[in-house]
Amino acid sequence: MIDREQLTADLAKDHGIRIDADDPVLTAALLNQRLMDQAIDRLESAVRVSADRITVAAAQQMDGAKEIAASVVTRAGEWSAERLRTAVEQAASALLVQVRQNAARAERASRIAVCIAWVMGGVVVIALAGIVGFLLAGFGFR
Repeated sequence: MIDREQLTADLAKDHGIRIDADDPVLTAALLNQRLMDQAIDRLESAVRVSADRITVAAAQQMDGAKEIAASVVTRAGEWSAERLRTAVEQAASALLVQVRQNAARAERASRIAVCIAWVMGGVVVIALAGIVGFLLAGFGFR
């Protein structure tokens, strides 16, 4: 609230106008000040109510956005898991084919090694028989 005595002193000092504290112009100015204060209070109250509504709406929007984000993340995770599962299945299938091919090669190599061992064994037996025959021939056993 404005102090009437202070206002009349300020007007006299600043503008050289002398007004009585009970002057109707001063009363109108004080009434105007009071009405302005009340209007500002109502406006502040309305702004607070609107800000509260906006805050609630923003919180609801955030909750909705969080739900949408969670759904998107879940779907992305499911999609990624499916893609990963498919890639693993393809890699495992390719690896299994390669392992089977390598096993078949190893089996063929094993058979060839066994055949070579038999041939070498036969060659050694023939060589030994030749050596024994040569030695026997050298000792007079004919």
